[in-house]
Amino acid sequence: MSEINYEIIGQYLDGELSGESLLTFEKELQENPELAHEAMLYRAIENDRTSQSKNREEKERLASTLQGLNASYFKTAPAKTVSLKRWWYAAASVAAAVIVIFVFRLFSGESFNSDKLFAYYSKEIVSLSEGQRGVNDTLAVKAASLYNKKDYSQALPLLQKTLSAKPDDTELMLATGVCYMQTAKTDSAIKIFDKIADGSTVYKNQAIWYNALVLLKQNKLEECYTILKTIPVGVDHYKAAGELMKKIEAQRK
Repeated sequence: MSEINYEIIGQYLDGELSGESLLTFEKELQENPELAHEAMLYRAIENDRTSQSKNREEKERLASTLQGLNASYFKTAPAKTVSLKRWWYAAASVAAAVIVIFVFRLFSGESFNSDKLFAYYSKEIVSLSEGQRGVNDTLAVKAASLYNKKDYSQALPLLQKTLSAKPDDTELMLATGVCYMQTAKTDSAIKIFDKIADGSTVYKNQAIWYNALVLLKQNKLEECYTILKTIPVGVDHYKAAGELMKKIEAQRK
């Protein structure tokens, strides 16, 4: 394996490989120390993101518990306020320590790696609707099927042909842009994403996110950060955009 394929690593860690593909990859893991190391780092990124989500939930549960204890305490023993305050500060200190430890673990260790982060975040691609392609449009159905299997190199020429016949189909346009992005045709990807981002369709914010990922892949971190800041609160990828912005901010220091 002359070049590390992070997409295959992601598929393996997500349990998406099977049969001969799985056996071949596991054999190479045993024989290629570099591949095994990269797979371990990829998993670490994923675990950090999961841990961040769990820590947020634990913090919310702690706040809820303290609020409930606070209300119960003042109903039964209002004279012991000082004791409760001490308990609150102790609990808050523990929570703060947990957060500090997590942040240190998240941003220490191996240096920032655009390729690995791109591979991690770009694996979450919205599927292309196969049912809406039309039962008689076999080319579009096959293109959608290959795309949803993340076989971007095979899906791309079919999507290009389908899009030429349906140039106003924004969903097809976005999928074509993703194929360009995943096959390192960055200029073509950005051109499509910019066009969608300048419009007002439901795919607008997805195009902005993908545009940021292209810039991340190119290691254009400041441009990537600027794009990420434009993703509105609450939309798809807003949370992931915030995570990536924090990683870029840490890289600046």
